[in-house]
Amino acid sequence: MKSINKRLKIIIETLMDSNLVWQVLCFVGFSFLVWGSLSIGIEHFLLSSSGKLIRLHGLAIMVVTILTILSLGYFLFRTSTIWLLCYVSIPVGLLVSLLELMNASAIAETANLEITLINILLPFFIAGLLCALAFFLMRENEDSNDKKYVSQVKIWSFLIISSALPFSFFLVGHSNLNLVNLFNGNGLIILNGCILMSLVRQRRNTGKSIIDFGLVEYSSVFLDGGKVAAYVGAGVIALWYISINRAENMEWLIGGILALGSQAIFFGTLGYLCGILLASITGNADSQKYLRLDAWHLAEAFGFLILCLFSAQSVFDMNL
Repeated sequence: MKSINKRLKIIIETLMDSNLVWQVLCFVGFSFLVWGSLSIGIEHFLLSSSGKLIRLHGLAIMVVTILTILSLGYFLFRTSTIWLLCYVSIPVGLLVSLLELMNASAIAETANLEITLINILLPFFIAGLLCALAFFLMRENEDSNDKKYVSQVKIWSFLIISSALPFSFFLVGHSNLNLVNLFNGNGLIILNGCILMSLVRQRRNTGKSIIDFGLVEYSSVFLDGGKVAAYVGAGVIALWYISINRAENMEWLIGGILALGSQAIFFGTLGYLCGILLASITGNADSQKYLRLDAWHLAEAFGFLILCLFSAQSVFDMNL
């Protein structure tokens, strides 16, 4: 009996030390997470007669964008793919969902509104699941990489390709957005103002001249400027949309206010993504300290926008 117990103990200890066992446990746990959160929607929407109205273009763009960023980061800078997945998934998903939202607003179709909302939120929700997976796989205080020098060509290639991929939304599917109108709005002006103030903040914090700024300083500039621009976009909605919505004979202003708030959140998130990409190259812990918290603040800004447009009935308003 003692011999059997000893052998069982050896087998258990061997299994617990095996990476394969832990990988299987992680896979099973992630499968539970995905199925538990998506099964009810798959049953009632995807497999129903209205399932054909669900657009997968945005979801495909989000997945391709994230995979491209992970590949470029690893092959150009040997950046940790787990680190990148954890921090870029939510901003990328948010960008695609914002494009879906602006596309739905351009169509202004009220039929099948529940499917429209799924099309808007699905890329962001799946990005959140990927972020959760990376979070549980990533070690505490894991560095992105340990490179000391990288070429300017690699840096610019990484930034331009990664930040341009979400705009492929305009080329895929039936997009009703106008790329020129997106860049003509005041949302880009808000981002530029926040970036300029963030430059001043870095100058005061580091004592360096802007000419002497490196990747560490510029990553902080884009992280701070981008997230503040997104918060301002949500603030614009709170300040003007709700007030105008309750005023008489001012409905014609609602479209412009929503466009301004959406664009500010979009460009703010894009700037924030650039900051994350720069932070992944530097491997600097100071610029990564609040990344997890900042990403969820961006999600809150987007959630506020969604609730303003698609407020749900309370349980007290339903005939249950």
